[in-house]
Amino acid sequence: MQIAVNLVKKAIKNKEKVMVCGDYDVDGITSLTLLKNTLNFLGLNVVHYLPHRIKDGYGLNKDTLQLAKQKNIKLLITADCGISNHQQIKELRRSNIEVIITDHHEPQDMELPPASSIINPRLKSSGYKYRDLAGVGVAYKLCQAITGSTLLDDLDLVSLGTIADVVPLLSENRIMVKEGLSRLANTKRLGLKALIEISGIKDKKITSYSVSYILSPRINASGRIDTAEVALNLLMSEKEDEAGELAKTIDMHNRQRQKIE
Repeated sequence: MQIAVNLVKKAIKNKEKVMVCGDYDVDGITSLTLLKNTLNFLGLNVVHYLPHRIKDGYGLNKDTLQLAKQKNIKLLITADCGISNHQQIKELRRSNIEVIITDHHEPQDMELPPASSIINPRLKSSGYKYRDLAGVGVAYKLCQAITGSTLLDDLDLVSLGTIADVVPLLSENRIMVKEGLSRLANTKRLGLKALIEISGIKDKKITSYSVSYILSPRINASGRIDTAEVALNLLMSEKEDEAGELAKTIDMHNRQRQKIE
């Protein structure tokens, strides 16, 4: 963690370009949103990469590498992926790009990828007491460490990604979800407000059921029918009109998904 914090501080000091790479599900999108918002707030120039579910598949790929080189990226941070991308991370490090992995998936190999820093509570070498954080929980820990703040207002995103990823709602996850659900009901994020409204749960109590069966399927649907960029734009939207239109698009994607299924 300390190595990761130092790398981010170095990027801020040297005004380096940073890239955040996520995943196309709710956990990946909330993780990416959280990291991108935090890094933007700290004044960094941040670009992102979200793979296409069908064309690209899960994790880092050759397009990620090309984009990182084209954009002259000095630091790349993964969100909810990276622990199994040995070859891609080797290539990035060969190109003198620092890599911070934030992931919660079980490493499949004895050897870990040659990243500059790996933040994953499932590593055997991790001293972290709680193994079952979702990807967004791991990203949240990094954001807390970088800012030196509890970032309680970001628990709306943390609860959304944690419930959607079906990790055990015990211990630390349970606390973050409990606190996050009340913040989700009163969220300041225009995109989440619009999504809650179009989903018909605006004046109802937001529970883990609301997230699992009403909000998450809609956010996931954009990555299944079109591209997860729609959901990312919704969560990051700062304009009411735009948020409303994106929420309508996502709702339409969800209806299409239901028909297909």
